Amino acid sequence: EHKPDHSIVTIADIKVEDFLISTLSKRLKPHLQDVSFLAEEKRDAPKVENPKHVVIIDPIDGTTNFSSGNPTYAITAALADNVDGRLVVRESVTLQPETSMFTLSSEAGAFQFDMNSKTMRELDLRHGDANKIVSLWGDIADKQDGPVIADMLRRLGEKGYAVRMIGSCVLTNAGVASGEYAGAIIYSGNKVYAHPWDLASSHQITRAHGIVTTIDGTPDPLNNDPHSMIAARNEIVHRDLLDIVQAARASAETAPKAQPVTLG
Repeated sequence: EHKPDHSIVTIADIKVEDFLISTLSKRLKPHLQDVSFLAEEKRDAPKVENPKHVVIIDPIDGTTNFSSGNPTYAITAALADNVDGRLVVRESVTLQPETSMFTLSSEAGAFQFDMNSKTMRELDLRHGDANKIVSLWGDIADKQDGPVIADMLRRLGEKGYAVRMIGSCVLTNAGVASGEYAGAIIYSGNKVYAHPWDLASSHQITRAHGIVTTIDGTPDPLNNDPHSMIAARNEIVHRDLLDIVQAARASAETAPKAQPVTLG
């Protein structure tokens, strides 16, 4: 089916979300009181007024990929505390079913599990080989956002960055946390917006000692407008990406607007 924003939802999205809500409701109840659910496909998921804890769920992030047979999609959930109306993530989990990779972040740090080889590694962006690959999310087909994103692509190339547009915010976050990407830009613009279920898994990046802000450089994109993200493994990459985004947005604001043509 198509949602009001014209994105698609499949029966798999609904069934996975129902399963997660049902299972987590039962498992969390003995341990946590006043738990609400913030889920993408089921806005009427169980809620309590002024909850102490919120479970954020995206049953399938990358539904367009999933529905077309592209394996680049993921299932994700995060447990957050409600601190004076702000969501503070305590734990985040991401599963990529096609590769059996599982990424987890908690107070103990960030970790990645390969369920095929049954191996685990701790994620720490302060160590390991650096690369110059950036994951970019946004609607390049939109009349307003497209020129801004195209300008970002040009500027990233001039800085020597290779770009991946994978269509999944959640896997973008896991990719930065694991070191697959040096950084990421999630651009909420004219028609396509990031939501809490897209951004909560950025907790994996911060627990791996990376940097996460909005595209304006404001901390905590989960709770601050614009709901967008710049993530980076270190300050150098973050400054590059922040400068590129700001320059592309400024260029779009000053670009001459097309004038209507009158046929006589």
